[in-house]
Amino acid sequence: MALYLPNYRNFNFFFTFSASGEVLPPMVLYKSQQGRLIDSWTKSGPDGVLYEASSTGTFNVHYFNLWFRDVSLTVITTKIGKLYLN
Repeated sequence: MALYLPNYRNFNFFFTFSASGEVLPPMVLYKSQQGRLIDSWTKSGPDGVLYEASSTGTFNVHYFNLWFRDVSLTVITTKIGKLYLN
């Protein structure tokens, strides 16, 4: 499996590793003039990857929150059950 990389300047990866050495699914943020994700960019990638697109292609709080909610919390709650955040 491989990620579609239209141009090496047009994407960023967000990787996370736990203290125990577990690798959480990454987030790939593509740069897109209209800020929308093209379907072909998400085909044949690894399982669990979160794909997004923005007009700048840079991570900010919004994209970190998406990754935290959709990837990190999913992994944590799968392992330990319900999680309560204040």
